[in-house]
Amino acid sequence: MAISNTQKSKVLKIINVFETGDPNGKYDSISIYKDATNKQGEKMYQITYGRSQTTEFGNLKRLLELYMSRDGRFSALFQGYISKIGKEPALHTNAQFKQLLRQAAREDIIMRASQDEFFDMYYYQPAFVWYRGFGFTEALSLLVIYDSFIHSGTVPDFLRKRFAERLPLNGGQEKA
Repeated sequence: MAISNTQKSKVLKIINVFETGDPNGKYDSISIYKDATNKQGEKMYQITYGRSQTTEFGNLKRLLELYMSRDGRFSALFQGYISKIGKEPALHTNAQFKQLLRQAAREDIIMRASQDEFFDMYYYQPAFVWYRGFGFTEALSLLVIYDSFIHSGTVPDFLRKRFAERLPLNGGQEKA
């Protein structure tokens, strides 16, 4: 079964609610979580940002580079932060950086369009490839897989092993 545009829209809206509490996503949403891991294996705080929440030590730099490549209104102001994103010390205490992220999302349609493109390119499309590649056909399955990609960039093996049912590609029953 193909995923319709309506089903894709519902998947995105549900994930946006999970991440920001709003079906359309809150493009200016910033959360701070102690869920990054440094080189010593210790947990540390990081920024999560945007419509579906990307992380400072994950893909935030890629999002901002995409925005800057589109000549967003605040591109020049982000330039000084690019080399600091994803490195210690984290930027979660930098009030100016957080305000710039919020302001760009609130005031520049290019940031909102960049986020839409970014979340599709880096999360939804890879999740959809995984979904199709392993023989899934149900929209609910895509929702679960996309959620995993938002949080982990894939469906991690440790998570996959928690389910006794095989993948549909290997003869498993998707609705089991």
